[in-house]
Amino acid sequence: MKQSIPAYLRGANVWSVLTAPVIYSLILPLVLLDLWVTIYQLICFPIYGIARVHRRSYWFQDRHALGYLNGIEKTNCIFRGYSCGVRQGGFGARRHFRQTMSAPRTR
Repeated sequence: MKQSIPAYLRGANVWSVLTAPVIYSLILPLVLLDLWVTIYQLICFPIYGIARVHRRSYWFQDRHALGYLNGIEKTNCIFRGYSCGVRQGGFGARRHFRQTMSAPRTR
């Protein structure tokens, strides 16, 4: 059942409300990391003949569409989905780079 935002906040743990700004302050570093990994792939991968790792392979955004979530819960789902996608995408790019660079070279 969808809960109103004021009711949601009244029922929330005080520590959850107080730490939310700290958690959401990570959005800027996450966006910068996402941008850096994208630029890294665009510049370095073609030079070494490595195929680009596509973000959609690691970023799943679907839970925010659930009808019973209020605005805060939807924002939490979007933030979590983005942060996990950035993390997994970065690991995927690193793994892809290492596999390609460690493969035996033939001339």
